[in-house]
Parts: sequence; C-alpha cells; structure tokens
Amino acid sequence: MSQISSTIMSRSQLHELWEELSEADRVKHFKELSYSEAQDFFLKLDAEDKAAILLELDQAEQRLWLRSLDPDDAADVIQETPEEKRSELLEMIDLLTRNQINALLAYAEDVAGGLMSPRYVRVRPEMISGEAIRYVRKQALEKVETIYYIYVLGHELTHVLFVVIFRGKVTDFHVSTAGGFITTDKTNLIIALSPYFMPFWAVVCALLYGILKWCMTVEPVWDLVFYGVMGVSWTFHMVWTLWMIPRDQPDLTENGTFLSLVVIFLANLLVLVGLLCVAAQSPAQDLREFAMEWLRVAATWGDAVWRALLAAVAQLRTAGKF
Repeated sequence: MSQISSTIMSRSQLHELWEELSEADRVKHFKELSYSEAQDFFLKLDAEDKAAILLELDQAEQRLWLRSLDPDDAADVIQETPEEKRSELLEMIDLLTRNQINALLAYAEDVAGGLMSPRYVRVRPEMISGEAIRYVRKQALEKVETIYYIYVLGHELTHVLFVVIFRGKVTDFHVSTAGGFITTDKTNLIIALSPYFMPFWAVVCALLYGILKWCMTVEPVWDLVFYGVMGVSWTFHMVWTLWMIPRDQPDLTENGTFLSLVVIFLANLLVLVGLLCVAAQSPAQDLREFAMEWLRVAATWGDAVWRALLAAVAQLRTAGKF
C-alpha cells in the first residue's frame, strides 16, 4: 500500500485501484489529477464516494465540485453526508439550485418514510414557494409518466393492429416513458394516423365487456358502468391525442400535416357518432338515419357550392374575363 500511495496515478489507474485504497489515499490521488481528469473521474463516482471526497476537501474545493453536479446528483451526494454537514454544503450552492436540491431531499425523505399519500399532495410547512412547486412537480411527474406509458403503449399497439389489418409485418416494437416506435414493412395514411382516431383502450373495454356478456348474463346496471368506462377511456384518448398533436409528430408530417389533421378530425367525428349510435336503443336504425342525414347535408352543400361556382363563372364571362 505504501508503494501505491507514493505513486502519482492517472485517472484510469486510480479507477482500477480505487477499491484497494484507503480513504486518505483516495483523496490524495484525486487531488493529484489534472482538473479535466478529476472532473471526469468525480462525475463517474457513486454518490457515497463523491460525498466521502467532498468531506475531505476545503471549502473552495467543495464549492467547486458541488456546483459541477446536476441538482439531482447533488441531492444524492448531500444525502450521503452527515446531517450536521448538509446545511453547510447547501450554503455553498446558488439559491435557485439550492431550492431544487431542498425539494429533492424532502421528496426522497418522505418517500423513504412512507409519508406519501395517494389522495393529496403533501408539502412541508417550512418550504418556500419555489421549493414546494418543484416538490409537487416531482411527485406529479411519476404519476404522469405512468399514464403516459399507458397512452404510448396503446398508441403503438394501434399501429401494430392496423399493420396486421393491412397484411404487413412488425419486426420491432418498443415502448417507454420517453416514447415508442414500431418497425414494419408496410405503411400508409391509415396506419400512420390510426392511433389518433382509434381509441384503443375504449375498444379493448368494449371487447372485454362483449365477451363477458356473451359468456354470462349481466345485470342491466352494468351497462351503465360500461358506458361510464367507455366515456372515460374515450376522453383519455382525446385528451392525450390533443396533447400529442402539437408536438411535432412524424406520423402527421409523413403525409402532410394539414391533410393529416383533416383526416384525424373527420375520423374522430365518425368514431364519436358511432359510439353515440351504439349507445342508443336502436343502434342500426340510428346509424342508418345518421348516414342518410349526412348524405342529405352533403348533397345540399354540394348543390349550393356548385350553383355558386356556376354563378361566378357566368359573371366572369359577362365581364369578358373568362
């Protein structure tokens, strides 16, 4: 060990021998690294080792290395230090970052202590407004990520379903809270836009309820429950679809954004009408009446547009411009 201690090490050598060194030797060899090597080495250490090194440095060096960390990493490091040292270390960080770290530390302690409640958001009374807001965002983000994952899963499964309908093959499928994708040998306008007009989870609910009714006798009250579930699942589809559309979706730009938006609007309108008709007492009759009314309105507007076009052409001819 004495031979190791007397040798100036490079970053890679220090990394290899790190576990064999005493705490004093670790700090000694860390200080001997150049700033760029030390920075790279320090950022790759776990929170416990970072904390151990920080506690052996002077205040100027502590301030330098603490400020080189992201707020999340700094919170992890400070959490590894003795409680009586934490306020001193926090004072070395700028106010904005300190508020972020305080919120993260409070969140970590509350989760570990089992103080989180599923019914309300709990913040500490001593928090300032900035810390409280970041704390609430931290809690909300985890819940939103779960909901977002469910939406992305339904989105990509809808792509898969329509690829299969159009007799294509899916060779890769990926879903995460960061997004998702599929790899396929077939694509078209319907496949690309299908998740934006087909409420996947509403369809899943309808199929499951249909199978349940086919297998057993269901009380009429469960029909009302089913309609409620369908409403919630369709609303989930619409809210997330409206949230996703402005976020530069390649599904839309692939076929032209304007055309895609028109198709999405009309397709969702048809789906909504279909759901309302199916929920009626006579679904087939309501669908037929809706179709006839749509054709009547289309014919009326078509005739009006045609007459206006003919009138405009006649006026141009009279003026000698056509």
